[in-house]
Amino acid sequence: MTSKSAAKATNGLTVDFQRITNTKAVEKDWVRLEQQVRPGFFASWPWIETLISRSSKAAFCTRIYDGSKNLVAMGMLGSGTEKRHGFLVSRQLRLNEAYCTNEWAPGEYTALLAESSVLAKATETLFAALKDRSESVPKWDELVFTDLDPNYFSTLSKIGRRIHLRALRPTYCVNLAALKTANDLTPLSFAKTLGKSTRAQLSRSIRLFEASEPVQVERATSPSEAQTYFDALAELNDLKQRSTGGVGIARRKALTRFHAHLIAKHYTTGTFDLWRIRAGDQLIGFIYCVLEAKRALFYAGGFKPYADNRLKPGLTAHAAVLCHYANAGYDEYDFLAGDARYKRNLGAPRATLHSIALQRLRPGLMAEATARGFRNRFR
Repeated sequence: MTSKSAAKATNGLTVDFQRITNTKAVEKDWVRLEQQVRPGFFASWPWIETLISRSSKAAFCTRIYDGSKNLVAMGMLGSGTEKRHGFLVSRQLRLNEAYCTNEWAPGEYTALLAESSVLAKATETLFAALKDRSESVPKWDELVFTDLDPNYFSTLSKIGRRIHLRALRPTYCVNLAALKTANDLTPLSFAKTLGKSTRAQLSRSIRLFEASEPVQVERATSPSEAQTYFDALAELNDLKQRSTGGVGIARRKALTRFHAHLIAKHYTTGTFDLWRIRAGDQLIGFIYCVLEAKRALFYAGGFKPYADNRLKPGLTAHAAVLCHYANAGYDEYDFLAGDARYKRNLGAPRATLHSIALQRLRPGLMAEATARGFRNRFR
């Protein structure tokens, strides 16, 4: 990994950029800082290591130091391009994302790895360093942050750069802590907490599935079993997407290779789970969750389709898995970003995540912004 000299100080902090050619050179510092900060899953070393390892384009590590040369923040910058409107090509750097063959592998709740007390200053320092020292990283037009929580978005919006709002995505969650009682939570008892229509659908589905055997959840116990579960999940997910004209996980080869690496190398860390849900020999589906503190975050699912529309495999699988987490002491089951009816039916609104791009002054981007303004004005 080739070192670069530190940038001039901003806010009493200095920045060092290094092109990553060996994950071991990043791991020691990242893991040590991670133990202090306790970030979410998408800034944890298993996720970051996989991003670096699967990146098909240059990736960079940024380290930020205070005046005493203490490491106070880190981030991974992936480089790549994005084509919009059929002709506009933007050269991008993305925080904690990687360009994997032909698509970006994003996370959620993107942020620098830093204590909350220095996060705002560290982020501003990073922007200043990228602007002043473009020779340290590839030439870029946009610096992209995906699915920021509202507090971090507020921090970035005050920095004063050109900000393009790329997307707003709602999140929904189930407050497991509020459902805890002296007895274990069951799918049927969870159903009783829902709205009338969802309660009726889920209760009926559970009873039909349990006509012969109770609904069970089984966690993959090894990387090889987890990969088997993931492959089956991907095929069922793709089957569902095909029915609506979409592209599911199984046909997104860069994504499947990404998760094959993550599972093979990091499943034994216990920071994510792959579940099979069934009732006796009757398969219901598979669920993939990532874990942080006392939160389980639903990442992906694949559910067996049934001709009998009284059977709701997706609702049933989620109910069974979230009950497991509730009984294991977790406080929240988070559906992550994106709107969907099943999320609204099972959970409650949580926060709206912002995806943004901090843009440099480029003619194409300025023309795009002008056209966007006209469009919004005359809608």
